[in-house]
Amino acid sequence: MRQGTLFGWMLGSLVGWAAVAHSLGDGLAVSFATVARGGVSRVKQPLDAVVRTREEWAALWARHVGPAAAPTVDFSAEMVVAVFAGERPTTGFDLEIIRVLSTDRGLQVAYRERTPPPGALVRPVLTAPFHVIRLPRSELPVHVLREP
Repeated sequence: MRQGTLFGWMLGSLVGWAAVAHSLGDGLAVSFATVARGGVSRVKQPLDAVVRTREEWAALWARHVGPAAAPTVDFSAEMVVAVFAGERPTTGFDLEIIRVLSTDRGLQVAYRERTPPPGALVRPVLTAPFHVIRLPRSELPVHVLREP
């Protein structure tokens, strides 16, 4: 009887710790810095981009803003992840990368897109929210996930 109680306690503890680990995101936080964020982009379709070379960066930046010099990124130590929402019909939309985690499956980049609340005063202007970050270079796969 005593062994059954001990086993039940151990099993319950393991299940509890697993739930805590899952709720913490099951990964290590990765620091990142914003390169650019806003509501105006020439990228009109939704796009997630992972950039690890200067050439890819120049091409993505040109697609995003047109013929302008891209911000400096040290690709020997850093990489870029960009999330573009695509075209939206009014002002009031926003996109923000909120977290980057390193997990056993790779890097998880989580973002939120906010929409204008019902009845909000918005202008009928086409917008295209985006967020571009730089973070420590990694060859791990990158998974971009939208959070509610």
